[in-house]
Amino acid sequence: MATHFENKKFQSINSVTFGKESHLLYFTHSCDWSMKEYHLELLYKTGTGKLFELNLKTKTIKKILEGLQFANGIAYSEKENCLYVNEINLYRIIRVPLGEPQTQKYTVVIDNLIGYPDNLKITDDGKLWAACPSLRDPMNVYIDNTPIIRKAIINMRLSPSLF
Repeated sequence: MATHFENKKFQSINSVTFGKESHLLYFTHSCDWSMKEYHLELLYKTGTGKLFELNLKTKTIKKILEGLQFANGIAYSEKENCLYVNEINLYRIIRVPLGEPQTQKYTVVIDNLIGYPDNLKITDDGKLWAACPSLRDPMNVYIDNTPIIRKAIINMRLSPSLF
């Protein structure tokens, strides 16, 4: 349904959610890399991820938030007044309010997760669940905190199988 925004093709739509009562669908665009090259975003940390709203009645797309660090999980709140989005590169989950213009674009709900967040789910009783299929690797943490090493690895064009 949505392949472009502002004449730019979506490279990596990652997660989708929609409300029970609304005609709105929300999805994340993880990064500007292709799915074949997504692993480079884990090194470059460009923050090119975005959150979009697709109105299913009018077929219009609106950008809700940009600058996300590899967003790859999204869930509507139980009351459908906000979204939860995880950012794998920052090991966190944020809350994005919906509706009237907000003074704050988002708030950090959980920071410094022990693993890499992948997907979110709100249960029927309103609990937020996040999958963290793997714990943070000490070597990756070291690379994250040492930009010169990260840049050297990028320049060596390592295989995605190493990540």
